[in-house]
Amino acid sequence: MMMKHYYSLLLTIASLCCVNLSYSRVLPHKAVASSPQHASKHIEIVTYEKADLCISYLYHVDKRAKRLVYKIYCDDGSDITDLGSYKRSSKSLRIYEIYNASADSYLYVIYDVSTDKGYLTRTSSMEATLLKSSINLSEPSLSVKMRGTNRVVKIKLKRVF
Repeated sequence: MMMKHYYSLLLTIASLCCVNLSYSRVLPHKAVASSPQHASKHIEIVTYEKADLCISYLYHVDKRAKRLVYKIYCDDGSDITDLGSYKRSSKSLRIYEIYNASADSYLYVIYDVSTDKGYLTRTSSMEATLLKSSINLSEPSLSVKMRGTNRVVKIKLKRVF
């Protein structure tokens, strides 16, 4: 009889653990710096999903710290997306798009892998497509093309790490 209760308790605990794990999801994305001095530094996207809550985080991680760059609630379809790598002369860039569904707008994070610096657009853009070739980290700025038109808008970048 005692053994039956023990197994029942064990199954209950195991099912509770599984329920908690199924509600939390962590995206394993990392963009790792390529130079030896920045080898342990990277960008990480983490998304936690529970039954009534979804939050995505964009972190800059190095040996000493994990710094929050951006946080967005994703219950409404908002999302942080890795748009991939982009090579520009000697620079290797990683581009992240932050979509805010409630405002129907986009922010961009540009991560310079070679220098381990990160930039965030100061304003959000609506109905626009990022022009990767326009990224200029010496100003710093980038341009977006408005969808459905030929209009190009320049957006300032703010250094965030």
